[in-house]
Amino acid sequence: MFIFGKQPVSLKKFSKIFLKSLLVLLGLMVFLWLLVQTTFFQNFLIKKVARRLSKDLHTTVSIKHVDLRLFNKMLLEGALVLDHHKDTLLYAGTAKVNITDWFFIKDSITLKYIGLDNAIINLNRQDSVWNYQFLMDYFAAPKSAKKSSGSIALKLDVVEMNNLKVLQKDGWKGEDFTVSLSRLDLQAEVFDLDKSIFNIRSINIDHPKFAQYDYTGNRPEDTSRVVVKKTTFETGKLKWNPDEIKLFIKTLNITNGTVVSERQTARSPYLDHFDEKHIGFRDINSRVKNLRLFKDTIRAEIQLSAKERNGFNLKKLVADFRFTPEMMEFKKLDVITDKSHLGNYFAMHYQGFQKAMQDFIHLVTVDGHFANATVSSDDIAYLAPGTKTWNTLFTLNGTGHGTIDNFYVKNMNIRAGGNNYLKGDL
Repeated sequence: MFIFGKQPVSLKKFSKIFLKSLLVLLGLMVFLWLLVQTTFFQNFLIKKVARRLSKDLHTTVSIKHVDLRLFNKMLLEGALVLDHHKDTLLYAGTAKVNITDWFFIKDSITLKYIGLDNAIINLNRQDSVWNYQFLMDYFAAPKSAKKSSGSIALKLDVVEMNNLKVLQKDGWKGEDFTVSLSRLDLQAEVFDLDKSIFNIRSINIDHPKFAQYDYTGNRPEDTSRVVVKKTTFETGKLKWNPDEIKLFIKTLNITNGTVVSERQTARSPYLDHFDEKHIGFRDINSRVKNLRLFKDTIRAEIQLSAKERNGFNLKKLVADFRFTPEMMEFKKLDVITDKSHLGNYFAMHYQGFQKAMQDFIHLVTVDGHFANATVSSDDIAYLAPGTKTWNTLFTLNGTGHGTIDNFYVKNMNIRAGGNNYLKGDL
């Protein structure tokens, strides 16, 4: 016998009451689970979270629509975050994620699909503080927080992006850049973050654009600083890839790309020949096979075409490519322009790639091995304007070495026209 209140209850009756109560509880749990699955309730919760974040961050955080499938899918539309100047910091038109079923009880999580459409990231600063610093401060983990000993293996299968743009305006340093693309498709085979191993089956990029502009920023020159002699890297220490990432991409296709590099100058830009301070390549189309990053070396089999701002037309460049912190090399080279055909080896040597590219004429040492190459003076004129009136087609065999302003050739056989030729070292 059991007593509820003042009335005794038999075991049979108590069992019925208990079972009914249990069924009501289970029914309530099912109802809550189904409620969580509804788009209406999900949007209700996400908007409450967005309002709370807006209050805590002292800015606007909003999401127009969300649709979550508890065990494997997420759809998010119209996510917006403003900075403290009320300018757009982040906007994502649509974000989709398809993840491993029951991912929260597994040690290995596979992101089967990530999709991002119509997204923009806008980063800027005029002093030493970036416009996203308040987010870093808010989400920063306490210093006492320790990394969990049980790690989760994260894998990736497919990534699709449409209309992505990243804008960075660094008025403090004096360096602005834009990165954008119309479409990106990535198919991965191995994507191991723990071991830094990435094996990509294919990447296709349509209308990518990279533009950089360097100018005098707001950061004052610290004249009180002691000039320290530039240190060299320790023997064996990697410059570009200190984490020893291992990357392999079987095929990489780029369609209609653009690369622009501008520097602030007092003179008028856009000269009628190559201008290292105002570089602009468009209509870049490239097919890259077997791209490998190992330690500080990138290797690939490349096929490339592009047009330079001042008229130079690279119809085709095919080569076995190698790129390191000290050199850029093209073996088995075959280059075709509007009026020239070059092969079979070319390399550039430098100390610091970015600095050297800003003063190509003086800081880059060139090595060339020419075999039955034909070179038009019209193409040479893009680098050396003094040859513009020559109107001559040269046939070359031999080797060359030096900077553009101090170049010499060895064992060279040069023919110009039917009767003019030159042999020897120059």
